[in-house]
Amino acid sequence: MTDATVSVTDPKKVESSRPDIFTVRGLLSIGVMLSVIGLAYTLLFIQMPQANREVMSTILGALLMALKDAFSYAFGSSASSDRKTEALISKGAPE
Repeated sequence: MTDATVSVTDPKKVESSRPDIFTVRGLLSIGVMLSVIGLAYTLLFIQMPQANREVMSTILGALLMALKDAFSYAFGSSASSDRKTEALISKGAPE
């Protein structure tokens, strides 16, 4: 019978090999926020047919929901849970 060995990957090496998730989340949130501002400006100050205005209002509502989700994640319990998970991972696996 052979001995099986388990290799534990160093969490710091795994972290360095993937993009920073906070940067990706931040960029997506900023993109949604800029889209909301642009659509709101368009609806308020640019003349357009009523049918187009209704479509733009629907798109603005969907983007506002995405922005709400981004803020509720960033300032809610999900971000706190991620920080706790990262802290547990950084302690290492029990031996």
